[in-house]
Amino acid sequence: MNGLGNEYKGRVNVAIENATSQENANRIHNEFGFRSHGLVIYDKNGKLAQKIDGHNMDEATIRAALESVLSGSPPQSSAGG
Repeated sequence: MNGLGNEYKGRVNVAIENATSQENANRIHNEFGFRSHGLVIYDKNGKLAQKIDGHNMDEATIRAALESVLSGSPPQSSAGG
């Protein structure tokens, strides 16, 4: 994600949360419904636009989600690896 964060600099803000802290683990589970890890993308208005459950997403999956949100595509939610 760090590499894509650099590539999309100025277009997206990237925040990587520590999923091992109890506070974040609870938030990840309760707020997003993830088992442990996932990708959450908000649109420019702060609305949840993409939510992908999983730890080992490939770059193509992340890039497609980012491009979808940046282009204004409808919200999606999907399972990941």
